[in-house]
Amino acid sequence: MKKSILRIALIAVFASFGLTTSVFATNIDYTKKYHISIASGASGGTYYMVGTALSQVIHSVDPNLICSSESTGGTSENISLINNEESTIGMGMADDIVSAYTGKRDYEGSPADNLRAITAGSANTFQIFVLAESNIRTLADLKGKKVSLGPAGAPYFAPDLLEATHGFIKGKDYNGQYLAHNQAADALSDGNVDAVIVTIAYPGSAFSNLAFTKDIRVISLTDEERNAAMAAHATWIATTMPAKTYNGQNEDVNTLSIPVWLFTYEAMDEDAIYRATKAIFENVDKLRVITPEAGKYNLATALQGVTIPVHSGAQKYFDEVKAK
Repeated sequence: MKKSILRIALIAVFASFGLTTSVFATNIDYTKKYHISIASGASGGTYYMVGTALSQVIHSVDPNLICSSESTGGTSENISLINNEESTIGMGMADDIVSAYTGKRDYEGSPADNLRAITAGSANTFQIFVLAESNIRTLADLKGKKVSLGPAGAPYFAPDLLEATHGFIKGKDYNGQYLAHNQAADALSDGNVDAVIVTIAYPGSAFSNLAFTKDIRVISLTDEERNAAMAAHATWIATTMPAKTYNGQNEDVNTLSIPVWLFTYEAMDEDAIYRATKAIFENVDKLRVITPEAGKYNLATALQGVTIPVHSGAQKYFDEVKAK
């Protein structure tokens, strides 16, 4: 009788936290406190807003997960913070995380094999802008053109797209330069570049502003181009940017996205990551209210394209859900 009364009391406590009684099946101690730091991005940016939403919601439904969102320089810094176990959860572009884990590109000779995936969530989408008066109508038309390839902090995405789809090499088949988003929008408006390729959440504010001052066109990718790009880059996914995302964009745009992953380090406590993962997926509606990009966590796509090991705490939650 006493055990039954205690169980009923515990259920009431967990319910008050917004947690389900499945905790009994996994023997998770929800009274144990953890400090969870989420390395996100620059203050005011999309990453930071998502990180803030995550920290608020996770703590509100599981008060013993004491969360904070850290302003950082974005993916590269977050990889370093997580690999060195200086933060708990990081946000980052899937391609860069895979490169770090496998010791490629900037991480050649020093792989960050301590990294572990938690889940995919939001995504950064390839967007290709030209002026409406331009004769550029397809990706192939960029041959011989002046192209802004995105900011210097993300040097690979646009060149990878052009090489995977058409074999175009920077400096040989097109004149590429790296410009921050506002600079790229101004350069396109002024005719200093012929096209802009960015990989960001849509709508991007710099290009929304441009679309109200200039007539623009957003280039779609063909099925063949998307398939070729995805064959070369396992983390990339096909997506459609809806019509009216930008002023004057009257048709859907077929393109690609690179998922933004949440990730942690191998030795991070399994129960803490289980609880954080559970709090995220069982409170997506609350996350979405704070910022739409934080509401894109979906169990059906949580591990889509994930090619590095998944943290045992996150995997424990996914296995539990699958078994129901």
